[in-house]
Amino acid sequence: MDSKIINLTLDENKRLLFVSDIHGNISLLNKALKELDFSENDYLFILGDFIEKSYDNISILDYIINLDKKDNVFILQGNCDNVLEYMIRDVNQDLLKFYALNKKNTILLDFARRLNITIDFQTDMELFCSLCYKKFKKYYDYVLNLPHAYIINNKICAVHGGIDDLANIDKNAINLMKNDGFYFKSVKPSMIEIVGHYPTINYNNQVPSLNPIIDLDKKIISIDGGVSVVPWNQLNVLVLDNLNDFNFSYKYFDSYKEIVVIEDEHNNINDLFNVTIKPVLVEIAEYDDDFVIGKYKDKKLYILKMMLLKKNDDYYVFNAFNYFHSLKKGEMVSLVFLGKNLSIIKKDGIVGLCHTRSLKNDGTKI
Repeated sequence: MDSKIINLTLDENKRLLFVSDIHGNISLLNKALKELDFSENDYLFILGDFIEKSYDNISILDYIINLDKKDNVFILQGNCDNVLEYMIRDVNQDLLKFYALNKKNTILLDFARRLNITIDFQTDMELFCSLCYKKFKKYYDYVLNLPHAYIINNKICAVHGGIDDLANIDKNAINLMKNDGFYFKSVKPSMIEIVGHYPTINYNNQVPSLNPIIDLDKKIISIDGGVSVVPWNQLNVLVLDNLNDFNFSYKYFDSYKEIVVIEDEHNNINDLFNVTIKPVLVEIAEYDDDFVIGKYKDKKLYILKMMLLKKNDDYYVFNAFNYFHSLKKGEMVSLVFLGKNLSIIKKDGIVGLCHTRSLKNDGTKI
């Protein structure tokens, strides 16, 4: 698929909102737009990956298509939205069958449910995809004709994954949509690039922060908060007051219950480590009621038992950290996991641990 770049000339005095990687969480998007008082006086950019990793992708598509009818709303295609491209021509039987049988939440399975088809090892995926295209052509036509980047007033580039060289944009659209670790790259765009695709927590191997990375020196802003991808996540909305300056701010939204701190905690761990990008081999040191304490090299990690992976006689973990929050009595935090001795909370967009005794026990169960 060839990359499609749209140049926009917008009112420089209006506010701009940027959100990415919704992955079906329409309730969070609605919450964000309501709290930010989004109106016709603003511009809204959704930078792709609005479907996949969610149960009812067809309803999500209907929502996005309806939202896109507004003149002040601009939608991009992300690599997860692009899954429809693989369901049209040159169908890879084995790949799509693996996808259907191993993924719980995908539009492929939503189409199958609507067609009353159960996919198994005997399914003819080429025939199935042909039926999907005939029945749901309007969704293919919408998604696969979405642009891959917006150039806004020659000041800002909005793109799902990232563009390495704005003067020589890759013709292959997938390279714009799936540009893993873009902020890590030694590129400096000619204008500010606002990207999603890669959860920001992956960029910090010490502090597990889900907040946007706003680096105006490097001219890269990364906003993916990990919705439906990272077990603890948030939907980030980047706010630009107007196009006359670069006064960026953000707000984040999640569905966690707020809980009050009833006891001060002072924590100062120097040897911080956060792992989210790929599983690491750990040595089990001790067990807690809800956590396993493992060692990775010389680092200590607190691992929820449900997230410990065993392969043969080895143990691996994909999402774990050793960051403890410092807390003040009376402040509010978001409760991610309530354990007997230790809990996982989120404070100011950062995930971390605390002692459960420091939290008000109101019978909450996560």
